Amino acid sequence: DMQEKCGMRKMEWQTSLQHLSSIHVPRAYSYIPPSKVQNTELCVFSDASVKAISAVAYLKVTSTDGTTELGFVLGKARLAPTAQTV
Repeated sequence: DMQEKCGMRKMEWQTSLQHLSSIHVPRAYSYIPPSKVQNTELCVFSDASVKAISAVAYLKVTSTDGTTELGFVLGKARLAPTAQTV
């Protein structure tokens, strides 16, 4: 019946989610060839409030001809810890 088919497909889908942790997609931070890199900077920005904490990092690469590229390295965000009173 239709409900059984949907239940089986849902279980198959949930089982397949385990395989997502093994996927690795390499990415380039810059397409400037290493031989033409003049300067490299890791730029990190962060902010916090009573509700959340966040940070982001970019790699800034400047070539010998003055071309600049930015590559996303990582971003993180979390809810700020709440004070627990007893």
